[in-house]
Amino acid sequence: MKSHRTPGHDRIIVVTKGALRDVNLALSGLTLLLGQIANTEAGADFETAMDWANALQWLRDSIGAAIASPQEEIARQEAGQ
Repeated sequence: MKSHRTPGHDRIIVVTKGALRDVNLALSGLTLLLGQIANTEAGADFETAMDWANALQWLRDSIGAAIASPQEEIARQEAGQ
């Protein structure tokens, strides 16, 4: 069964790219905030800060992969036309 590109596909791509950009901005902000907390006198120790930084990186990568999956499927369908 051949798949044809539809305006719906284009909307999905635009929305998912926008969502990924928003996620990246939010996680970058959280990472900066974490850095400020770690630098304060009563802030978190280095190990805790690194654990949180790694968790935020994992979250960003996981969300990015989840968003990219539909885009890759659309690209595969379009390539098969």
